[in-house]
Amino acid sequence: MSLQILSPVRKQGEDCVVWQCPFLFKSKEYVIRNSYSLAVEDLLSVDRIDAAVVALLRFAIEKEEDIISEYPISEELYYNLVTLFIPVLCKTNRLRPISLNMPTVQAEASEKRNIVGTGISCGVDSLYTIAKHVNCLCRDHSLTHLMYFSIGAHLTKELDLQREQLAIRFSKEIGLPLIVVKSNLPDLMNEIGGRYDHLSYHTYMMAAVMLGMQKGIRYYYYSSTYKFDHMNLNLQDDCAQYDLLSLSVFSNSGMRFISSGGSIDRLEKVKEISTFPLSYKYLNVCIADIKNDGVCFKCIRTLLELDAVGAIDKYGEVFDIDFYKRNRKYYLYRLYYRSRFANDKFMNELYDCFSREMTPLFKIKAICHLALNRLLGRRKI
Repeated sequence: MSLQILSPVRKQGEDCVVWQCPFLFKSKEYVIRNSYSLAVEDLLSVDRIDAAVVALLRFAIEKEEDIISEYPISEELYYNLVTLFIPVLCKTNRLRPISLNMPTVQAEASEKRNIVGTGISCGVDSLYTIAKHVNCLCRDHSLTHLMYFSIGAHLTKELDLQREQLAIRFSKEIGLPLIVVKSNLPDLMNEIGGRYDHLSYHTYMMAAVMLGMQKGIRYYYYSSTYKFDHMNLNLQDDCAQYDLLSLSVFSNSGMRFISSGGSIDRLEKVKEISTFPLSYKYLNVCIADIKNDGVCFKCIRTLLELDAVGAIDKYGEVFDIDFYKRNRKYYLYRLYYRSRFANDKFMNELYDCFSREMTPLFKIKAICHLALNRLLGRRKI
């Protein structure tokens, strides 16, 4: 059994341009559809299947399915995949190495390759990358565009649309054009049996849609969740843990993916964005609401981080800081529990910042509070 990629095409939508590529799997035809803002309609790459190969790659590796095609892949991407990426992922995960059977073609030359971009989610990692590159010391590396991705990251369609509007407002205020990118890849992975999990797929999805418009991209910064010294090649875990490998492999001589932020830890990023005024208005981390609710796990972590770096009072426009201050001990209870008993990596990093407050009596109170909440089924901090 194998995945057979057919010819990609470009189609015009009502308010977008669509990169479309059919493929065959188990005698059934499926179609990858990536839509882009009309501003990039001349930049879509339909003479090669790079985007489709990367889009299907994780699924193919996990299911041990070869990928075949009569249509070409960029030679450099092919080399990187078959000599570096596929062997190490398959060996680490004890899977049969898959093969890529398709012709190759030289990297695409394009005089239009002048976009330097990054994604905008308004989270900590995203805002850090923007803050560091909006006016970069190396002029050719300064951002020219922002990208908003609608590719499976949000729990609901409503939240996705609200985050898109937030990205539009942010891009206007910072003065950078916004390219909106949407894809059916998450639904397609579920349809063919991939059980789409955003944490284990997101880097592949981003790279796939960006390779679809590689005629226009010179550099793309992908915000790193983990430091560079952290590497985990387990396919079932967060694929950000091997971004340093993935982004290097998915790059070619004309277009480079660059991992941003992996040289420093999370608290250093928070400290950096606390000097970036737009973050006071746009920092948005909540997994449940377009307004930070202050009680989801990401909000709890971010409030504690802002407190740790002494910047909590700057963020009254995006968080209910009074609520946090009134309930601060409960946030610290959660920090203690998550760092000492749940081995939460990010809470572990925070623990030392508040260790002086973690007295023996405090720890007893924290355990009793959390145990009582669990016993009574109460949803509290």
